[in-house]
Amino acid sequence: LSDLKYINKFHCISFSGANKGPFSTGADLEDIKKLILSKNISKYHNKMNQVILLLKKINIPTVSLVKYYCIGAGFILALQSDIIIADENTKFSIPASKLNIEIPRKQLSNMKKKINSIFLKDILLSSRVFSASEAYNFNIINNLIKTSKFENFTKKYLKLIALKDKKISNYYLRNS
Repeated sequence: LSDLKYINKFHCISFSGANKGPFSTGADLEDIKKLILSKNISKYHNKMNQVILLLKKINIPTVSLVKYYCIGAGFILALQSDIIIADENTKFSIPASKLNIEIPRKQLSNMKKKINSIFLKDILLSSRVFSASEAYNFNIINNLIKTSKFENFTKKYLKLIALKDKKISNYYLRNS
């Protein structure tokens, strides 16, 4: 993501789980516990902030293709995408408060831009799991797709975006 000359050769970037698996089951909790105990959790947050900053600099459409789970840092990263497409059975959660982790203010600020404040407080304070249909109803995701149609839909959708002239895509990214 840091090599903008390379990245800008593409018409679209999509993010998905490895091997058609879960988008993100969240951070490795053992690693997080070690970072907290050694008072180095800021290193983790700084890396997340760097990735978010890099995503903001990209001048091509970004799409997150979310299946199964979208938890914690993975959810925060998905929110940086221009478009989020989710399988109807996807489960979302931000378990930070349950783990006594303070999400950095920059990340919270980014989340506030994308999520209704009442719903954001609900999911942050409760750490509850919520459904893709809830995420859709609160305008967090753009498309809610049946599991059986997810692969076909996303291939067609990405092709629609990728076939656009880069100048026109860039225009709409900057002005919408």
